[in-house]
Amino acid sequence: MPSFTEWPCGKDSKIIKGTVAALGTLASLEFTFISHHIYVDYVERFNNPTSLDIIVFRIWTVRDAQLACDRTGETGATTYVEDMANIMYRREGDDVYGVLNDFELSSFRNFVNDGPTSKHRTGTKPFMAFDLLDAGSDRNPHALRSLKILNYLDKDGWVELRQAKREKKGENPTYEFLGPLAKLVTMAAVTADATLKPQAEARPSPTATSRHSKPGYRFFPDWTSVLVSSSLDVDPKPHRGTTRKDSVDTSDISAIGEFKLGQTKEDICDDEEKLVGAANQLLWNDPCRERVLGFTIEDKRTRFWDFSRCSVTVSEDFDLDKKPEFLVEFLLFITFAEKHEMGFDPTMHRVLVENQTRFVYEVGGKSYITVGQPLSEEAAYRLVGRATVRTTIVEVGGKAFGIGSKKRVLKDVWLYEDALLEKDIQEEILARLNDSDRKTLENHFLTFDKEEVVTFEGKERYTLKSGNAKSADWHNDSYSHRNSGISASRGTRENPKRQEPEHARVTHAHTRRKHVRSVAKEMCLSLYELTNFGDALICWHDTVKCLNLFRKAGFLHRDLSGGNTLFFERRGIISDLEYCKKYRNTSIHDLKTGTPDFMAAEYQANRFFFLPEPAKETKNLFKHKRDWFAVHFVHDLESIYWQYLWFLHNRIPDRRVSRESLDQISDRAKLYFGHNINGNDDRSRIIQEPGSNLELQQYLSPVHSTSYLKLLSLSGKPATGVWAASAIATRED
Repeated sequence: MPSFTEWPCGKDSKIIKGTVAALGTLASLEFTFISHHIYVDYVERFNNPTSLDIIVFRIWTVRDAQLACDRTGETGATTYVEDMANIMYRREGDDVYGVLNDFELSSFRNFVNDGPTSKHRTGTKPFMAFDLLDAGSDRNPHALRSLKILNYLDKDGWVELRQAKREKKGENPTYEFLGPLAKLVTMAAVTADATLKPQAEARPSPTATSRHSKPGYRFFPDWTSVLVSSSLDVDPKPHRGTTRKDSVDTSDISAIGEFKLGQTKEDICDDEEKLVGAANQLLWNDPCRERVLGFTIEDKRTRFWDFSRCSVTVSEDFDLDKKPEFLVEFLLFITFAEKHEMGFDPTMHRVLVENQTRFVYEVGGKSYITVGQPLSEEAAYRLVGRATVRTTIVEVGGKAFGIGSKKRVLKDVWLYEDALLEKDIQEEILARLNDSDRKTLENHFLTFDKEEVVTFEGKERYTLKSGNAKSADWHNDSYSHRNSGISASRGTRENPKRQEPEHARVTHAHTRRKHVRSVAKEMCLSLYELTNFGDALICWHDTVKCLNLFRKAGFLHRDLSGGNTLFFERRGIISDLEYCKKYRNTSIHDLKTGTPDFMAAEYQANRFFFLPEPAKETKNLFKHKRDWFAVHFVHDLESIYWQYLWFLHNRIPDRRVSRESLDQISDRAKLYFGHNINGNDDRSRIIQEPGSNLELQQYLSPVHSTSYLKLLSLSGKPATGVWAASAIATRED
């Protein structure tokens, strides 16, 4: 770098000569300034950020200074300064030299419209010209202006889209322009702000294959955004007779899109079903993911989508030609947003250990790595919900990043924002019991090393929710996706029965969820993992005991399932207390909670099955019995009975059984399990109809002993859950 006494004087000074991205094209620009007192330390400053400070002083470090006048206007260039840190000076004796730096945001005048409202307003607020500071803000002006200059966009909308429709091209060629469009938007943004670094690459992918780490829904999105950190590449348009370099790992997909040429009801539904199926698989496939973004286009009808554990949020539709800035803004976000802004969990990390994918969780300032397959993860297959995952972990860390030997169980779950943590609920229940009962119940609770709401950069992690979002009508799919990714230790899960779409209905307002993690000492087995009927009986016996103590304390569990009925050192453990509620606080307006396979049939139907004949004084009250229905203690007990039925249908003793008997049990299981939270008539009939026990015994007796089936005699009788649970609790060991 020349000394200041060697600065050119009285002749032209070439201060920048380099290759930069400009308006979607790469061009070599040479700026020549006719100025005697301007020098830009371009290369040296980049390599050594401190070198410039040694030579010059920033303007705010002195009280007064005589600055040389910038005469850049004579070359036809307009410079937008980022802040006053890029105007500096150096005094050499009686001479003062001005130093002008930071040309990243410079552009030639013929690329900038005269009106200030069309300019991308760059600069630091206290030092900006008033007309720029006061101008209205257009969306993504640099990108939009670039697209117009390159004839990608005009006053009527997208030029290539209009031309493709005029030529009646097929679906893939029509929307193929979105690939080059994303690249042009990226280049224009980088030109406007050299500090931007793309995090993802968006491209059409109508025939690209995806590789899942867990089996599940196979999908081919018409468009994908893939993280640039991915080591894999996908050729979106392979030549005939060639094969792809590789399939893309779905863990690297940050956003998805689906397109249709028409906008009939069938087209819209097809796009929706494909997008929902793909988003569901992305969330299920990768535990590091918190949300998935996407968009759909039918002709020019466009909508943006946000899938999270709280809700599926969709924008109002808009015309792609009339509102091009919306698409450009979306492309800018999914290209430049940080991974945690796109929906990836910043407190969880995928690592490769001995060629095996494992995950590192951050909890309470410590890091824990997974060991083996998850203990339970089926809830994570449901798109909206708690997405509960339990997995064995050991602590990692230290200078050598060593792996500890003490195993613990981590639970990762999305709870409603107002839900208490399990440890707090335990303490509240125990505080309402006498010493003897408290000691008994403590023996059936989990012991936590840590339990907390996940935090990142000092903020707790909650699902996002639009302030002006409205609930919408919805339909059930006419098809179901099979969850084939269950842990091997859990056995197989029967497919739900294919059902016709239900009538549309209005959903409840979605409640935000918070991300919670806990580390428990007990290495339990869930009911799903048990194969021995005797071990299951111990679980049910102790769980009934716990529910009775809950009743004494005035609490309901409201969510007993095969995942939270646990077995540890020959005793039952009751867990997942986040939906526990004081009985006196329950009402008809409470959101329905529970795991559908194990919910009481009355609770699912939202009405009482067994009521006494009304007296004269209560006759009018019984006319409105739906208005005063609420979950109660018997419903918790009935969940134990449904666990018993589930076990009989899914845990066949290891002995010779005919294929006919197995097929019959498998078919019957589909009548009772795998349905939604509202249940079905078959489940209700098991509880209500006298003689339903005989039907159960008929097809279960060929594979189970008579002693296993004794409790079936309680089906079809009032208060089935009470009597079944009582029989379990008083069994002889």
